Amino acid sequence: MKKKIEIAVSIVAIFVFLFLFFNPYKVKKRVGILLPVDDVSANFNARVGFLAAMRDLPKDVDFVDVDYTSNTLESAIKRASRMGIRYFVSNGYSSDLPKIDDILEKTHSVLIEVMVTNPELLRKAKYAFTLAPTDDIQASAIVSYLQNMNYKNVVVVKDTSDAAYVDNLVDNMMEDSKDVKWKSVYLNEIDDITKPPQAFVLVMSSVHAVKVVKNLKERFPKSAFIGSDWTFKSSLINQADVVNGMITVGFVDPIYINSSVNKKISSDDLFLTPQGVLSYDALKVAYILAKQNVNCEEVQKYLNSHSFFGMSGTFTFNGIHATTPVYFYKITPLGFKLAWEFGERS
Repeated sequence: MKKKIEIAVSIVAIFVFLFLFFNPYKVKKRVGILLPVDDVSANFNARVGFLAAMRDLPKDVDFVDVDYTSNTLESAIKRASRMGIRYFVSNGYSSDLPKIDDILEKTHSVLIEVMVTNPELLRKAKYAFTLAPTDDIQASAIVSYLQNMNYKNVVVVKDTSDAAYVDNLVDNMMEDSKDVKWKSVYLNEIDDITKPPQAFVLVMSSVHAVKVVKNLKERFPKSAFIGSDWTFKSSLINQADVVNGMITVGFVDPIYINSSVNKKISSDDLFLTPQGVLSYDALKVAYILAKQNVNCEEVQKYLNSHSFFGMSGTFTFNGIHATTPVYFYKITPLGFKLAWEFGERS
């Protein structure tokens, strides 16, 4: 009798094992892709990256579009968390993080950002991480470039939106270099500039950058123009007659923009920009976290102890951000040309 019971228990255990690991009805892990529906064009490059990653990644994790507007981001995450989604990717703004840091903690959710760069807000959000170098790193890179070019008289032109990003980056630049004579103005104050600096540093969107460069080039043709990562958009090539020679910051080596994966995508009349490459990598990281069922409390430890292979090559995490050099691209009529590089990939 005892032997029969042992056999019966063993059979039940085997069936339980098979059910748990081979059950076709088992719910798959899910990753939410946060997509702003009121700013579709601005996020087009990121969407191409997400789509490319969804096509290439295994189908053992579900990817769910989580649409939101600028006023509904928090409620969109709450709604998605009620659907069992605990891992998110987003191509958002630094200023979005204060809206959602509490909800990420309350729902035990993890957010992998594509290009959010404010380190203070990322740390406060606790479970938010980024594929991009943070503002303090970018600031050091820009200051090093200015010093390398021997630019000592510099005017910073700031966007009037996304103050969390703009002010933090500019403050870090000015604190990082005492031997540069800085002046700071907002983009609606450029008419007040009367003397030509050696260089302008533009901390603004690409749309505003084109307008500002056109205005200032006509008045100060000998000044150099350097744009922060926010200015970097593939559409700048279409404005090469205006921004030709401008330097813009990016976080992806050009060699990966010309990868074989990109060639497949371009056959569909799409192309992965640096923003798209980082979006691809961000979704891959979120996929791995979901697949491995990494608890939110263990995410930072997991990220900092593993290497990841994405479209931008192999990368690791250092605290809240991925480790990648800062690249300086020169805009030419033929495309972006790598002009300078800061830092090393670890």
